[in-house]
Amino acid sequence: MHNRLSNVIQELRKQYNFTQEELGQKLGVTNKTVSKWEIGVISPDVTSLVLLSELFNITLDELIKGFGDEDFEEDFYGSKRMKSKTKSKLATIAFIFGCAVMIVTNVIIIRYFFVIGMINIGITSLLLLTRFIKCHLVKAKKNRKTRTE
Repeated sequence: MHNRLSNVIQELRKQYNFTQEELGQKLGVTNKTVSKWEIGVISPDVTSLVLLSELFNITLDELIKGFGDEDFEEDFYGSKRMKSKTKSKLATIAFIFGCAVMIVTNVIIIRYFFVIGMINIGITSLLLLTRFIKCHLVKAKKNRKTRTE
């Protein structure tokens, strides 16, 4: 009777190295209750769900719906790891956000400190250029690899 919620609770408990008894103590329930959650016999009440999300530092949505298994893969040892494609997407999003923040701060800084602002613009330009070159080289390497196969 496993369901997505029971799998998420079990995975998070193991990830945080809690026994069922330790998790139960932190939530004010018995280890038998935690066991029943993990095998899907019963589901946690709303109060327990909120406590679980706070304990594991995740949203209620992530706790109930899971983490999107399409973004994870199992490695040689059976552990789940984020796919490199997903990591690359996240890195690109973080990079774009970082550049946007740098550009906004550069505009603000230039008004008051021209030299420092120009240095920041130079650094931002170098970061953009290196990211572009890296992406281009990775694509070229993949293209060479597919041609040789």
